[in-house]
Amino acid sequence: MPAGRIHGIGAGNLIAEIQQTSDITYRVYDYDRRDANGNTRELHVAQARDAIDYTVYPSYVQPPHGDKLGLTRLVECPYFTMRGIMLDSEETVAMPESFLVVMCVKGEAVITDNNGAVTRIHQGETVLVPASLTTLRLQGHAMLITASV
Repeated sequence: MPAGRIHGIGAGNLIAEIQQTSDITYRVYDYDRRDANGNTRELHVAQARDAIDYTVYPSYVQPPHGDKLGLTRLVECPYFTMRGIMLDSEETVAMPESFLVVMCVKGEAVITDNNGAVTRIHQGETVLVPASLTTLRLQGHAMLITASV
């Protein structure tokens, strides 16, 4: 989701918030959530009005682009790339020229790196793979999201 778009995150949703570095969040509504002291959290309505992208677009969905069976480019921008992997047995993935974040959003998988190290990952877990590796072998039945810079 590009900057300037109002969005909401409800209870029970699993989100992956991969973004360019920013320390700004403007809240226009906060579902009456409370901080650790029982106080409502600060809203930023005036600041948000100035930051909102009011453009009406024909579609707000960025369709995924398939690279090959099971591997889909979800987002590609100057700051990061996200891919989705529908793992249904085994897949070999070339490492990008950076670290790789692997998030398991469904199922479980075994990650074997080119040095032979094995890591198990289950739904809800995330693994940081160092940039010094060249390939990963993924085995299992899982829905994975990867992110790299």
